[in-house]
Amino acid sequence: MQTVAYALREAYAGTVQQLEDGQPVEVPVYLGGLLAVDDERDIDVRAELDAGDGTIVVDETDLELVRILDEYPPLKRVAAPADAAPTSSKYEAVKAPDLRDELRRRELDATGTKPELIARLEAHDAAVAAGDLDVANSPTPEAPEGDAGDDTTPEA
Repeated sequence: MQTVAYALREAYAGTVQQLEDGQPVEVPVYLGGLLAVDDERDIDVRAELDAGDGTIVVDETDLELVRILDEYPPLKRVAAPADAAPTSSKYEAVKAPDLRDELRRRELDATGTKPELIARLEAHDAAVAAGDLDVANSPTPEAPEGDAGDDTTPEA
């Protein structure tokens, strides 16, 4: 799996002192931001930076998240650590039943905890991206009866 990493630009890095109850306290220059990635997912930039020791690492195939982070002024691309795993997953905001449905659609094991379901989907995505799986020749579920694909109504 290829990754893309981000860190704060110099102008946003570090800490400053501010007074709280008359006492000086060190606070980060950049306090954070919540970015909407799509209709079902957002990313808490400060939380992701904290979780990744100052770096956000994402899967390069998560194109919408990469685009959002590329366009976010406080962040810049940096070299990803060799052993870095994505700190954010495009599947985090998806509910477990929907993750199970996606696993079944891909004909994969749909049992386990939400982190296990996410790990299975990410592993499958990585195998597809690496060319280890031929998804073009994989079976696809047939459309249920009454689906739009079965519409034989003539157009007016």
